Amino acid sequence: MGDTRFMNFLTVMAAFCMNGIELGPIKSFGPFFIQFQNDLNASASQSSLVSSLLFGSYFMAGPVASLLTARLGFRRTFFVGAMAAATGAIICSFARNIIAVQVLTVLIGGGCGLGSVPKFAVIGRRFSKKRSLANNVVTMGSALVTIPLPILIQYWNIQYTWRGSILILGAIFLNIIPFGMLLTVDIDTQESEKTQLFNTELFKSWKFICYVISCGCNLSAMTAISIYLVRFGQSKGFGDYTAATMASFTSAPNLIIRPISGYLTSLTHIGPVPIVRPYVFAAIGVIQALVMIGMTFSNSLEAVIALCLAYSVCVGCRGALTVTMAADFFGRDALVTSLGMRALSQGLFSVMVPPLLGIIVDATDSYNPPFYGSAILSLTAAVLTVVVHCATSKPCNDASVEIPA
Repeated sequence: MGDTRFMNFLTVMAAFCMNGIELGPIKSFGPFFIQFQNDLNASASQSSLVSSLLFGSYFMAGPVASLLTARLGFRRTFFVGAMAAATGAIICSFARNIIAVQVLTVLIGGGCGLGSVPKFAVIGRRFSKKRSLANNVVTMGSALVTIPLPILIQYWNIQYTWRGSILILGAIFLNIIPFGMLLTVDIDTQESEKTQLFNTELFKSWKFICYVISCGCNLSAMTAISIYLVRFGQSKGFGDYTAATMASFTSAPNLIIRPISGYLTSLTHIGPVPIVRPYVFAAIGVIQALVMIGMTFSNSLEAVIALCLAYSVCVGCRGALTVTMAADFFGRDALVTSLGMRALSQGLFSVMVPPLLGIIVDATDSYNPPFYGSAILSLTAAVLTVVVHCATSKPCNDASVEIPA
């Protein structure tokens, strides 16, 4: 019994660290924005595309990760992903133009994304009753890393230039390998399961299309903020370090909110009040949109930090709900397809939206449009989710559903 508990603890901690190493740097690329503009003569649209490609390639690597895990096993997939991310970062440090940086960030993001599917697959194998709690703890890894990392990257940029900063990140990506080995210490690395990759019937449902678009809007709303927040703070005259600190404030509350939100939304009722996940998701989306609009009217550092904290609470509350609602709306048997298409949609939206907002930034010479765009996307995701909920005949509160965020 003691050995089992220790192995469970070891598995969660290894996955927690991997999540921080893989996703933390991708969420913390904001300080590079102005570096690319100044050193590579890139426009706002070109610079924002770097982070867009990072997010997009991370999520769109999901189907590839599934295939590699089936063919190579868990450990080899972790190794391939870590080497791809580290190689991309090392070569990127020698890039001489923004196009080369953009191409290489696809390799970085895709390499990091290869670890996501097998990481949560291992968690799914080890846990049953407490799987939801384990998954929430794992996803806190990136939130923890994103607190200090933007500030560290800003410091590295000053001390070693942006090239040195990316080289350091390349070394950090290599740590995926030992944590991947630790994560799979008692799992057969060649074990695989044959699964149906696509349930084609889902593509005939307009509700499924609405759900997929909603997921893309939801994530791209957050992607836009992570990309433009630091530059927004700099444009307000807050200073480079202070602006980088703003990105940290958007992550800190996640450490508290995510497990609480995961527990509460797994319940069917709190007292006499029913917990309907799509309505919770939509209500928080409206609040998040209002926070983003309020950000554009704030000029004092205190007000901006307060809104960053409010935004972080909203993100923490909504973070895992789109995954859980996939099973609510379309059932367990369709999870492979629904979550796969969810990841693809999130990747595509993350690639397209920030550069489009960057074009508006270049045209208006203002960093307010990304916040308006984020608000619109959040509201769109909220509306589409409620529409799907109202249109489906399936119940939206199967408390037994526990799948990775």
